[in-house]
Amino acid sequence: MDSRSLITTIAIAPMLVFAACSGAADRTDRQDDVTVSESVEDSLDAGDAVVDAMDEASDEAAADAFEDAAEAAADAVAEERTGVSEAAEEDPIRNAAGQSVDVSPVQTIWCGDVRKRVPAGLCEDYRDQIADLDQGIAAFDPPRDMVKGQASEVRLAIGPEEEELRIKSLAGDQGMAATAGIEIGAKMRARLTGRAFDIDPDIPVDLEMGRSRRKVWAWDVTPKREGTHPLSAEITVLATDGTILNRYPSDLIRVNVTVSQSEAREIARAERAKKRAEAEQEVGFWTRMAKLLLEFWWAALALLSGIIGGCFYLRDKLRNAKATPPPA
Repeated sequence: MDSRSLITTIAIAPMLVFAACSGAADRTDRQDDVTVSESVEDSLDAGDAVVDAMDEASDEAAADAFEDAAEAAADAVAEERTGVSEAAEEDPIRNAAGQSVDVSPVQTIWCGDVRKRVPAGLCEDYRDQIADLDQGIAAFDPPRDMVKGQASEVRLAIGPEEEELRIKSLAGDQGMAATAGIEIGAKMRARLTGRAFDIDPDIPVDLEMGRSRRKVWAWDVTPKREGTHPLSAEITVLATDGTILNRYPSDLIRVNVTVSQSEAREIARAERAKKRAEAEQEVGFWTRMAKLLLEFWWAALALLSGIIGGCFYLRDKLRNAKATPPPA
């Protein structure tokens, strides 16, 4: 082997070793650390052989080093492929990071307690939470009379059923509370609705019940128009994850909405102004007619005289026609 071939061989050998090491490292990143270490050690051994051959600076040593490096690289690649095949047999499904992925579908069942499909274990959890619900009472007692444009407080109270009198008093001082038996959980939701009212807040409000199992919701309610309009509340029992376990709508409470004294005076004033305008409009018509007659009295008199003269003329003509005998 001449010097040019030797130099070429020495130059190519490290490149092959480097390529083998790189390929081994890339593949072993998705496998265990033991395989990586062994592959790199084999590649380094091959590199050491090349270095030793370069030190000896002989054609024969270089050729032997080149062959040793090629064999080491081939062995490393083959070993890596074998490792990948074995790993694939043990765990055929892997994600991008080389970790096993559980792609088995989650088995769900129809859970009648929450009226939807959920994992079987979760349905059991909902069933346990429902079994732990306490018997309670809800009281809803909004004011039966409100004033348009003026805010009134409306309250809804819930608590243990043995505290009915206290719950009614917490709901308001109207003395006509609508009550209903409910179940109370760790978390409860309430919402007030009424199309003829501005309600603040106008969204469902969730409350943690605590140990007392007693809570009060309060809203600022402002009627938007006069008349009799319904208000209603809804109570929802929630699971710990927010799933609805049960709903309790209240009876419709009808509220009589009136106007304030100031607004009533404004309305009366507007009615009087309207009647006055109508009367003025009627008087104005006859006034305009009178003015028109006064302005054109001569034309009206001539018209009236013509009408009277025509009447007399027709009367005389008819008399003469009757008095003249028919021709023989």
